[in-house]
Amino acid sequence: MTRRDLAAASRHPGGLPLTQRAVRLSGLPPGARILDIGCGDGASVRLLRQLGFDAVGIDERAEGLPYASGEFDCVLMECVLSVLDDPEAALREARRVLTPRGTFILSDVCAADAEEELRRLLEASGFSVKIEEDHTAALVTYAAERGFAAGRAAGYALFIGETIDPLAQWLARKIGSSTPLEAFQTEQLRETLHLAAAHSRFYRQSLGHQGFSGDTARQILARLPFSYPEQLRADPLAFLCVPPSEASRVVTLGTSGTTGAPKRIYFSADELEDTVDFFDYGMRNIAQPNGRAMIFMRGAGVPDGVCDTLTRGLSRFGCEGISFGEITGDADDARRALLESKADCAVGIASQMMKIAALGGEQPRLKTVLLSADNIPAQTIRALEDAWGCEVFSHFGMTETCFGGAVDCRCHSGMHIREPDMIFEIIDPVTGAQLPDGERGEIVLTTLTRRCMPLIRYRTGDISRILTGECPCGCTLKRLDHVEGHA
Repeated sequence: MTRRDLAAASRHPGGLPLTQRAVRLSGLPPGARILDIGCGDGASVRLLRQLGFDAVGIDERAEGLPYASGEFDCVLMECVLSVLDDPEAALREARRVLTPRGTFILSDVCAADAEEELRRLLEASGFSVKIEEDHTAALVTYAAERGFAAGRAAGYALFIGETIDPLAQWLARKIGSSTPLEAFQTEQLRETLHLAAAHSRFYRQSLGHQGFSGDTARQILARLPFSYPEQLRADPLAFLCVPPSEASRVVTLGTSGTTGAPKRIYFSADELEDTVDFFDYGMRNIAQPNGRAMIFMRGAGVPDGVCDTLTRGLSRFGCEGISFGEITGDADDARRALLESKADCAVGIASQMMKIAALGGEQPRLKTVLLSADNIPAQTIRALEDAWGCEVFSHFGMTETCFGGAVDCRCHSGMHIREPDMIFEIIDPVTGAQLPDGERGEIVLTTLTRRCMPLIRYRTGDISRILTGECPCGCTLKRLDHVEGHA
């Protein structure tokens, strides 16, 4: 086809030449799977196939695409977004069906003073804009050929970008795109240490008058003493940096035996809100907008408990959280609740999810499962994937971390650590020496943004390692490997 033929064959400004240019600029390899949303008569799809791509089109249901998550390498939207009733929902769906770091191509009518607003909408929906071009001349030509005025304020823009992992978005919101994470952690650690030494009875004694010297957070921590669960259990009020009345939530953790004082963990409203924020972005890889997630965790109905904070996080991107509570005894009630709710996501403890999968009879039709709260053997993940045909994610958290700690992304290449809010060191459980990334040892926790009850070099007893290298999803947060039994 000639360039004139290409322009005439498509029903958007710039025609197929603009489609061809956008795909070339995107750098997509031959054979890439492309979804054209709002494909009309399919002219762009036919062109893409001629160019060697595996292209399909859909002309409706932009806000609820009938495709699996991560099914496409590229999503194309030509002169579509501006006419949709719910463009935000359409962009969320576009991101959902894309692979990690998938390509997004958008060309659309855009008022001259609204291009920045559209860019912000794309970024808020999980896309990083790499290329932006003004094609208003194509709109003027398109309008003239069809006998209508484009309008002085009207423009036409092309945006090309890629998906951003939600946790990478969360990281940028937390610390700013120009602030190195290590510098942020070091500053937050110094503030935490000065606060604890001044206002906590326990840390005033254990930290003494140290200068907290060192260029990095890791160097500073290496010079500090550990704290232990037994010390927290013996005198929780000694760890507080505020009067107990200023705590918004207190969680009591019993011991495994029949004797011994329980641990009491204190949280402020701001700290709980930070966890809701982490759950919001961490769950965007796992649950779906307009979907339902059933939560099988302890504390259903308890304000500011794990079920409540997770439900609030889910609601922020349009997913309904349903709290069932921890499964005790027979799992048949839990299975029945899953079936009746038509939930497409479940969150629960690995061993308890296995109880449901082991039942005979009808099984729930889940798309995703998040396992949390205890050790997660690889064979359990495989068993659940086989039983339910679902994608299984992992999470590591403790009440001491204010529930959220580290969570899997869509690449399943380790759990991204909540680094702006905490530091995980890996130490030799015998000598206490810091171990380099890649070596397995005991996880030691230091909180960075807790002002109510900070924990500094807190021995968790859990065994894991910090993975080396970069995650394919593009998020730079460090990754925690699967967690084993206690040291």
